[in-house]
Amino acid sequence: MVSVCKLSQSLFPPDGPNGMLPMAVGADGNCLFRAASVLLYGTEKEHLKLRKMTSEELRKNARSYATCCVDLAQSVADAEYSHSVFSPMTLLILVLEKDSDDVFQEAASRCPIVEAYSIALEHVGDKTAHPGTFASLPQLFALASTSKSNIRSIYPDVEDCRAYRPFLNRNIKPLQYVENQPTLNIMWTCSSAAILKEALFRTNHFVPVVAANAVQRSIATTLPKQVMDISKYFKKSTVSKKSVKPTSSDGEITVGYHPDVKITAVSMDTPQLTASAAAIEEDSIEIAEFGVGNGTLSRAPPQKRSHCESSGLPSSKKLRRQISKETFRKWQREYEKEHQTMTWLRSTFADGNSSVVETLWCVVCRRFESKICGTKNFSKVWIYGSTNHKTSSVMDHATSEQHKMAMMKLTQERAKSHCESVTSYSPIVKAVTTMDRATEERMKNKFEICFALAKENMSFSKY
Repeated sequence: MVSVCKLSQSLFPPDGPNGMLPMAVGADGNCLFRAASVLLYGTEKEHLKLRKMTSEELRKNARSYATCCVDLAQSVADAEYSHSVFSPMTLLILVLEKDSDDVFQEAASRCPIVEAYSIALEHVGDKTAHPGTFASLPQLFALASTSKSNIRSIYPDVEDCRAYRPFLNRNIKPLQYVENQPTLNIMWTCSSAAILKEALFRTNHFVPVVAANAVQRSIATTLPKQVMDISKYFKKSTVSKKSVKPTSSDGEITVGYHPDVKITAVSMDTPQLTASAAAIEEDSIEIAEFGVGNGTLSRAPPQKRSHCESSGLPSSKKLRRQISKETFRKWQREYEKEHQTMTWLRSTFADGNSSVVETLWCVVCRRFESKICGTKNFSKVWIYGSTNHKTSSVMDHATSEQHKMAMMKLTQERAKSHCESVTSYSPIVKAVTTMDRATEERMKNKFEICFALAKENMSFSKY
């Protein structure tokens, strides 16, 4: 049965391949190999064979894949995010499971990074042999060689992950060139909508991405039996039972009507069909927003809605100040040096309008909410989204106690990921290492005086 993954479709990035649809596969820990099996064999059943071959390939050529990953991480960090906290080390750790990360960190303390990563990938290869285990970028590299195919790795364009997205959203080639090698489109996604409600976006699932016309042909073969079910594979609108108007003229089946959408599905080499209202068992049906087979789509011009209507507010309620996407980006750049706004300032756009900012929020405070909730004047406004679109509001949050605490927690976390001392990021150490010469001399004199007083057991009041 053809099945488009609707959640993945909603996350499909604008720069993804055109005319393609993400398909649903089992989310049992074998999803990467199920996706590849669908693209290579047309069925998920060969996933265990692909897993075994990928495991052997990863163990056999761990050094080569380690070199590929390290070079890629270095190029991404240097070319696009040299100002970012995502160093090559951080990017490499990002695609490892915790136990493999521990192997890498231990090896990195005693040997060069490429050699250390190859040791980690050997460990990854051993784990990959077991069904249901974690898969990530190293397995994609090995899978490309195993399947003798190019792999187009498609990663969602979500604001939380744009700093490391170039590391994962790319074309992957096999180690050895093969003439006329096919391209497998595989997308990183989420297995459940509940994951999207978490503070930070993360992926835990892979799905195959196929051409839309291939999906249409597959559906068309079962169209006589499922004429009213075709919509469940595509973006949906809901119409009532009464709005369905069956017809049967010149082989056309009119599936349904909607004020904004009209779909006409044309049968492909099938007898003329009549959609009977009696065949509809539920109170409503869902209709596709593009045709099936040689179907056509006509869409009525969308009606403009005010901000109040789209947000469910009374039209009489006074609107708050709004800012554009360009203004938001400008704020991020302008206050980056003083307040590191590129790191924490995020926005949510208004419904149906990706150029108007609806709320501003802090990704760092949201991430460390449980650790900063005890700070003075703690507030959840910037955790769930502030509608105060003024620079003064941004500055007030940047200088608040809870934000300073959250940024400190982030700094400590980064220090650990970079294998550096957490104490080197403390305010006292920073102050000492950055003070000017005159201040350093004054501090030196004060310490010498304090030492002399303490040594002679004298009272500090004499000083």
